[in-house]
Amino acid sequence: MHERTQDALTYVRKHGRPDLLITFTCNPNWEEITAHLLEEQSPDQRHDLIARVFHLKLKKMMQLFTSGNIFG
Repeated sequence: MHERTQDALTYVRKHGRPDLLITFTCNPNWEEITAHLLEEQSPDQRHDLIARVFHLKLKKMMQLFTSGNIFG
């Protein structure tokens, strides 16, 4: 944890204070997750699937922010 704090401080020194903080969370009941579960499975048994869907949605969000002219 200390290492991540140091990384954040280095980033701020180099680029300045951030203008925006975004928290992106995952819902294990998203349709993209539940549709790929076997009948007897629950989302907490498929961490790989949850991680894959989370990273795909995160990647899509970052694409929208960086090239979708979301912020003008």
